[in-house]
Amino acid sequence: ASTVEKIYVVLDGEVTVSNGVDQYKLRKWDSCRVAPHEGRRLQNESQQPASILLVMPVEAAKPP
Repeated sequence: ASTVEKIYVVLDGEVTVSNGVDQYKLRKWDSCRVAPHEGRRLQNESQQPASILLVMPVEAAKPP
């Protein structure tokens, strides 16, 4: 889990995304949002390559 939200977009192939409770199979152009501090697991269960685009904000630098 991280402190920022993340959005995963499957560009090609098939990826299974799980938060430890629910599991979803994403295919080309499917996307999902993972909230801050939410655990996640991404897995390619197929024999084919998969490509994923990760969209997330850059964390602000902490002042010295």
